Amino acid sequence: MTALGISFLVTAGVADAAPYFTKADDSLISPQGFRVVMPSACPINNSQSDYLYYPQTECLSKELDKLELSTWTGGAFDYLLWANRYDGGHNKNPNPLYPVVTIDTFACRARFSTITYADGATLGQASYFLGYPAHDRSGHGYLDETEAAGIPDGSVISATAFSGNPSTYCTTFDGSYYDTTDLVILPEYTATDIGTTPVEGISADFEVQDGRSPTQTSALVAELAALTHGRGYRLSFYTNPLDGAEEQYNGIVGTGKAGANTDTLLLDVDYFDLLLTHTTNEKAELSSELSQFAAPVYGKLQVTWDLQSDGSDAASIYSIITADGFGGVVFWANGAKLGNASCRNSVNRQITNLTGLPKNRSCFGIALP
Repeated sequence: MTALGISFLVTAGVADAAPYFTKADDSLISPQGFRVVMPSACPINNSQSDYLYYPQTECLSKELDKLELSTWTGGAFDYLLWANRYDGGHNKNPNPLYPVVTIDTFACRARFSTITYADGATLGQASYFLGYPAHDRSGHGYLDETEAAGIPDGSVISATAFSGNPSTYCTTFDGSYYDTTDLVILPEYTATDIGTTPVEGISADFEVQDGRSPTQTSALVAELAALTHGRGYRLSFYTNPLDGAEEQYNGIVGTGKAGANTDTLLLDVDYFDLLLTHTTNEKAELSSELSQFAAPVYGKLQVTWDLQSDGSDAASIYSIITADGFGGVVFWANGAKLGNASCRNSVNRQITNLTGLPKNRSCFGIALP
């Protein structure tokens, strides 16, 4: 399955025509308090009229360079944190980096030789973004985290140092990418660098698929939660479908099985995303994923919705999750184009149906969700 994090690395573009949704639609999201997370950099400011990703309560992106310049205050920002994988497990793909840095048109990516190093890098990057110093009495400083994993301080570098001389660090070519090895590249900015846009916290994209144990996964998520909550922020958690084949490699085990940790993970995080794809029966998939919890806390659950689906399925899922009191919905473009001007557009129908916005009856009709 295509990594959700890579799909989220989109740039807020400009529509050919006026987008169907506008900033005014944010106030119409229903029920009150329902989270709508869009995979995009935030609007440039509060008056940007050609922004493609309304309605939303949160914008989700790795594009800290754009956020640092934004003065938008209409919602909050979540930093998309890629959870690094060990390259000797089931999924051997190197970890994506942002900003993308290239050598001879080939992107640089990051490899880690052990799960401990991969997790130490993830924690160090999270700590830095959250504004911890190198060393902190709490033990949550970014070098505290990397040193605990056995990573030398000299292998922790700034984004500026890396992008300024990538050939120094990306020394191995694997046929598709130039790779770093056991190198921690810190984010460009920290949460405290962000201007007027409120920062909600971190959304961890956990698709490691490297054969780790449930104990290792639980320890990483617990430390991410401690880091995030220690700075007064929130932690969202996305992973592959809980009933899918990949989860056995992610160290996530559903209730009733040896090593079960789904309920522990849910208690640690603020929001837990359940991915529903257009290739499945979404209602059946949702029921199956919910069955992986012994005691689902519905207010912490969010549906990640594949916008390659259709409007009627979106309406059915909205009815279920609002009745159960889910926390919200996260939209996954999955190649679909947002910003179309027509209410008859399939993407616009899905967004309308999953955000509780009033329906334009000339488009939707009574029997046409």
